[in-house]
Amino acid sequence: EVREMIYEAYASPCKYCKRQLTVKNMVFDHTMPISKGGASVRSNLQIICKACNCVKGSLDEEELATLLTWLETVSPNLKKDLMIRLARGIH
Repeated sequence: EVREMIYEAYASPCKYCKRQLTVKNMVFDHTMPISKGGASVRSNLQIICKACNCVKGSLDEEELATLLTWLETVSPNLKKDLMIRLARGIH
């Protein structure tokens, strides 16, 4: 199942930022974080890019959607800066 997920994700766009997924930038993510009760099972895993995984952190899908929606309301420069900071783990 894991190999199949990787095969299907390779060269596809990241569901959040639309960057093309490659061997160098793809990571597994828990849709519902383990810290919030999510399990390491196929139905709770997705493949996204490393940068979006860092931004997502321990947020669940709903919380991340709220963050991404809010980021659409700020200036492009502020959005870019915040995304870089979140991806780098700078809070």
